[in-house]
Amino acid sequence: MIDLLIGYYEQKIKIGREEVRDAPESLKNATYRKKVSPYIQALRTLRVQQGLAVCRANAECDEPAIVSCAAGKHEACKTHAKGDCAACESEQSGPPVSTAP
Repeated sequence: MIDLLIGYYEQKIKIGREEVRDAPESLKNATYRKKVSPYIQALRTLRVQQGLAVCRANAECDEPAIVSCAAGKHEACKTHAKGDCAACESEQSGPPVSTAP
């Protein structure tokens, strides 16, 4: 059952990316937010709930994690293991600083 649900989300992401590719330049961002991003987040959530590894190097990645990031700190997919890791970057920047009085 879970495999069917994962396959469903993966298919929705694939179709959404095709729609983004074909969308006018001015609508690409909105199309991505509507047709791709929600399904990526649902797929990532489902994988985490099932105890499956997700790429932590990029929050918008829908690939399963199979290696570690370059720093060796976070799970990453093959693509994001070679580049910058968003999780490492957020750790380096520290917590947000409040400017409220």
